[in-house]
Amino acid sequence: MNNIELIKDLYYDPKQGLHSVEKLYDKLKIKNITRKEISEFIKKNNQYTNNIKTFKKIKHYQPIKSNYKNHIMQTDLIDMSDILTTNKNIKYILTVIDIFFTLCICRTIKR
Repeated sequence: MNNIELIKDLYYDPKQGLHSVEKLYDKLKIKNITRKEISEFIKKNNQYTNNIKTFKKIKHYQPIKSNYKNHIMQTDLIDMSDILTTNKNIKYILTVIDIFFTLCICRTIKR
């Protein structure tokens, strides 16, 4: 039995499962099979390339920094018209956040 058949038998063995180059090498090194032979066999094999884990690069965003008071403000308008009768006819709430102080100001708008 030649080296490629030994690699193939162990790689496709249902009890062993699909292995990486290192795991196959650890099991076959007593039979004088080199890593190069194992890696060439695995590169030609489609199952290995389909089952290999790939990692996506994560984008790291820069934080928003404010240098002084009122430099960057975040605003939002909250619609409260669904519960108009239970909150004294207040339709909207205006929220303003100052990034420098992390201060939030809320004001009600009745129109």
